[in-house]
Amino acid sequence: VPIALATAGGRRAAPPRRGEVKEDMAVDPGRIESLEARVALLEEAGGGGAGGGGAVEAAVADVRRDMLQKLKAVRDAWTSEGGDVEALRAQLDEARSERDKLRAKVEQQEYRIRHLIRSLEEEERRNAS
Repeated sequence: VPIALATAGGRRAAPPRRGEVKEDMAVDPGRIESLEARVALLEEAGGGGAGGGGAVEAAVADVRRDMLQKLKAVRDAWTSEGGDVEALRAQLDEARSERDKLRAKVEQQEYRIRHLIRSLEEEERRNAS
């Protein structure tokens, strides 16, 4: 898709053809030197191509190391604060056993209460007649 370029008169001019360079698009040697200097700085800083990523790799390694330490701390805290699965299972089994015993006792007491109420009602009917 051709891109039209603005001219001084406000009209749009056609883009240059391959191999042509217009005056306002001429290569500036100072700009090339500036770009080369910026590329050199980036390569020294480690942001460059295949061989110049030392600083970035070191930063990534530091972040990974910090994250690993944090994850180890979380794991240690989890295991020391109740992460012992066997102990938790034993407590759970004990609580379930106690619950079952209490349920049985409640059922037994409810049966006795029903029986006593029935006996009282029968006795009241006998005395009323």
